[in-house]
Amino acid sequence: MSLETNPHFEALLRFFYEHTGIFFNEKRAIVAQRVASFFEAEGVSAPADFLPRLEADEALRQRLINLLTVNETYFFREARALDIFAAQAIKQTGRFRVLCVPCSSGEEAYTLSIMLQNSGIDPSRFEITGLDINSDVIREAEAG
Repeated sequence: MSLETNPHFEALLRFFYEHTGIFFNEKRAIVAQRVASFFEAEGVSAPADFLPRLEADEALRQRLINLLTVNETYFFREARALDIFAAQAIKQTGRFRVLCVPCSSGEEAYTLSIMLQNSGIDPSRFEITGLDINSDVIREAEAG
């Protein structure tokens, strides 16, 4: 039986969704390949044994999250949303805060800062906080 059709793989996908909100509907084959490689690296011989380990081990859970999340990031991504953001930001009076989620390694958060400043908003008026679920890209962003 391939991992993709294994009922324990289904349970793993449900667990992942419950903990991250990420649903792998159309990328199941790719996810199954990544999970199979992960099982091999972690010494998992039986998928049925993995879920209890995953539930008990936060570090293992984070390694799986880091493996399965897609960290596509670049400056000025999603131009339409950015235009809407800038139009709303201009209406703000006083100091305001922005939460940028997901932000991967930070390009999106930097883009928001650039857009606000290009709109004539002084950087002392805003604070941007970027968050991501993948600890590897957060470390990369912090190092930047």
